[in-house]
Amino acid sequence: DQTMAELQRQLQDRDWQLEQQSQQWNRQQEASTKQLEAVQRELHKTKELLADKEREDRRLQEAHLKQLRDMEKEIFKKEDASSDLEKTIRDLENALENTKHELKTSQHDYHALKERAKDVAAELKERRAECR
Repeated sequence: DQTMAELQRQLQDRDWQLEQQSQQWNRQQEASTKQLEAVQRELHKTKELLADKEREDRRLQEAHLKQLRDMEKEIFKKEDASSDLEKTIRDLENALENTKHELKTSQHDYHALKERAKDVAAELKERRAECR
């Protein structure tokens, strides 16, 4: 009888230990599951942040490329304007040289006409003197 009671008590103790171990294992399993879920949530948030960061990086790269293209266009416009100004300057220099040449020719013609007028005036003076 005592052995049977002792065996039953040992069996109950064993059942109680198994129940305690089972409960402890379940708690550990729940804690592990909660940790895993927390890590998964954190991973999901991190992936979302990474995706946002990648989108922002792409947006910034596109904005930078657009800015570079705009600057390049502006440089080309200024180069064209500079070329136009250089052509205008060359044209003006040529016009100035032509004007200087025309001025010299006009001065030469003026002096030639002035000399001719003096000669004609002298000749007229001589003819008048002869006529008197």
